[in-house]
Amino acid sequence: MRVFYLVFVISVFLLSGLFRSQPEELKAPGGKDYSENRRIIHYCIIAVVVAVSGWYSVVQLKKDWKTLKEKKNKHKK
Repeated sequence: MRVFYLVFVISVFLLSGLFRSQPEELKAPGGKDYSENRRIIHYCIIAVVVAVSGWYSVVQLKKDWKTLKEKKNKHKK
């Protein structure tokens, strides 16, 4: 599941604001308040994606690191 590496990197960029646009000015009935709430929900969802993908990336990285060390030790023998 190495796809989590990519998901983690992309979601961190989204959360960091590299792709952040100006707040939307929505017309009635939502108006400006709806726009701000929508932005908050967006960042909360992205934060959850960052946390989950980060966790799975760390788990996968540990497995990959262990596999690399085993291959290296096996190759030395």
